[in-house]
Amino acid sequence: MPADGLGQIYGLGLPSDLNLDDPQAILHAAAEVAAAQGVIRKAYKDLVAAASPKTPEQVAATAAATGKVPQYLINQIANYQAALQRLGG
Repeated sequence: MPADGLGQIYGLGLPSDLNLDDPQAILHAAAEVAAAQGVIRKAYKDLVAAASPKTPEQVAATAAATGKVPQYLINQIANYQAALQRLGG
């Protein structure tokens, strides 16, 4: 994450001096383009993950990783679960 906290910055890292003059340069250019495609794939996956809603398991895993849940919240969740049980039959 950047220091300003506004989100990830992705750079393709393509050199400005790529050329296709000889077979060796072509192989080098192809490798550079393949690496840039990997960055594009990573950026796409990160965007999809950020736009996807979190499952309850993911939320619980995040909470477990970041600290103890307050007791009032545990009680509230238990009340909601009990209400859903009564409504669902």
